[in-house]
Amino acid sequence: MHRVALPPPMLLGLVVLLLAQLIGLGIAALTGPPIPGVVLGLVLLMVLGLLRLMRAVVQAAEPAARPLLTHLQLLFVSPGAGV
Repeated sequence: MHRVALPPPMLLGLVVLLLAQLIGLGIAALTGPPIPGVVLGLVLLMVLGLLRLMRAVVQAAEPAARPLLTHLQLLFVSPGAGV
C-alpha cells in the first residue's frame, strides 16, 4: 500500500490563489464586466470562505497568503512609482 505525498502547505496555498485568479480572469473574459478578473477571483475566494463547506479551501490558501500580506506594502511600490 503506497501513500500519496501531499504537497507542502505553501505550494498548495499558491495553487489555490492562482486558481482563484485564473477563474476570475476567465469570468471577466467571458462576461466583460468593468471589474478586473483578479478582483473577481478574490471575491470568489471570499465567497468560498463564507460557505461552510468550502472553508477548507480558503484555509489551504492561508500559508501562502500570510507572507504576501506581511509584505503587501512592497507590492504597491511599482504601481505607485508609475503613477
